[in-house]
Amino acid sequence: MQEGEGASTEGTPPPGGQAEGTAQAVEGQRPEGGEPPAAAGAAPEAPKEPAPPPSEHAGIISDLVRLMCVYYGQEVANDLVALVEGEDVLLVGCEDGYVLSALALAGFRVTTLDYDAGNLRKCQKVLRGWEQIHFVQLEGRSFPFEEGSFDSVLVSLFAHHANNPGRVFEEVSRVLRPGGALVLADLLKHEETWTMDELHDVWLGFTDEEVGTWLEGAGLVDVQVRSTEQACSGSVFEGHKAVVPVLIVTARKQD
Repeated sequence: MQEGEGASTEGTPPPGGQAEGTAQAVEGQRPEGGEPPAAAGAAPEAPKEPAPPPSEHAGIISDLVRLMCVYYGQEVANDLVALVEGEDVLLVGCEDGYVLSALALAGFRVTTLDYDAGNLRKCQKVLRGWEQIHFVQLEGRSFPFEEGSFDSVLVSLFAHHANNPGRVFEEVSRVLRPGGALVLADLLKHEETWTMDELHDVWLGFTDEEVGTWLEGAGLVDVQVRSTEQACSGSVFEGHKAVVPVLIVTARKQD
């Protein structure tokens, strides 16, 4: 505490009280900071609806918005987390950051993998002190993990940056435990070519048929398209007035 901080200031009212000599509110006059008195015979006001509780993401999202782009909102993040199984989860791609915090808040042990050291540093800055999150930078084509290391792998907005998405899903299959779940969140096929320059996208999204072919080629089964209803959000998409749906697909490694 700095010198003088917290000291009583002359003339400052004590907590919960009123300074000596301060004028009281006159009957019929609106007190400072208060509501005007009700008119005689006026009908009583209807009770106000209680304010919704603040999101548990509120502070985190404030920092994420300031430090990086948030490409989908809490509804999409919650949908993805609900599809994740087990305890040990690999998140491939932390460009958004939102789903990473959602996984940690849900109690999963999360390892997040990304090519971009800048994305990892930004997420570490926002989520510092969360012991259940482990950050790893991807170097090369192979994931730096042993076979069968994870119960679930969530690939979030990553595959459309890869030169060879099929290779990504082969690595996902390798590091999944038998019976483990893949959850994919990416862009549905679109025509917003500006994303290749501004966001360094390699692919303009995918069709569910393309994704299904890659997943089956990687030995994954029970491929299901879960959603294409939610669109990407964030200032970059809003600035281009672009509506790009989020494609959510799940699959499983055979037991």
